[in-house]
This record gives sequence, structure tokens and C-alpha cells, in this order.
Amino acid sequence: MSSGASPDAGGTKGPPVANQEDLQRALTYNKWWVEEEQRVSSAAFSFPDFSVDIASIAGSEDYTIRRFASGTGLVVLNCGAVRGEGCHACKEKDQNHPDNEAHANAYMPTSGGHRKRAAKAIAEKHCKKVIKPDIAAGATHPEPPT
Repeated sequence: MSSGASPDAGGTKGPPVANQEDLQRALTYNKWWVEEEQRVSSAAFSFPDFSVDIASIAGSEDYTIRRFASGTGLVVLNCGAVRGEGCHACKEKDQNHPDNEAHANAYMPTSGGHRKRAAKAIAEKHCKKVIKPDIAAGATHPEPPT
């Protein structure tokens, strides 16, 4: 799951993910985890859009994290809760893993200030479950792509 993914070639977004669905976000970068506080950083959600898996289609957290290096972490978010922060998830093709039927892109507010506030609120209030990344094992990378 990458950050900065884009809608299909036509520029349209896929169908919205239902509010009751849970979303799974892989934690693949060091700066997406605050080790001293044992929590997810807002940096994991600070992109114009970011990749998630729809939990009911994925079937398990392992389905999501097994595409990444051993020790990758994961956070579970409720779609309706993050929608309340201005983040809209749409079921769309995964460009990096075309066979991943569970993939969706989560689109954050377009204004930088609103996006920053939404990312902070998601990290602080809406992380239902966290599988802590094993940063020492080298599973995560120092910096996400820009």
C-alpha cells in the first residue's frame, strides 16, 4: 500500500466504502510510529491520499501486512469515523498489487491545514487496533516517498 496513489486513469474515484467498514493501514515507515509514546503518528495519514485495505474483504490483518516486510505494523480505523474527519475512502485498484481486491484509497481534505488537523484527529482518536511495527527489525523505512 503506497501513499500518493491516484484514481484510475480517467481521473474518477471508485465507489465509496461504507461507513460501517473497517480500514487497515500498513505502518511501513519509521516516522509513522512514535516509539516513545507507543502510538501511531499523524504522519501515517498526512498525504492527500493513502492506501488501505477494506477489512471485510481482506478477511484478516495478516492479509494486509503479509505484502510488506516482516515486522510491518498495522492500524485499524473505522471508515465512518475517519469520514467524520473529512477523509473519504473509495474502493479502487491497487497499482502495486493488482490482485488485491480489498484495496481502497483514503482521500484526505484538500487544504493543507484541514488535512493536517484531520490526520492528527485520526491518529489520536480513531485508531481502533494497532499492531506495533518492529522498527528494530528493519521492517519500516526511514522516510516515505515524497
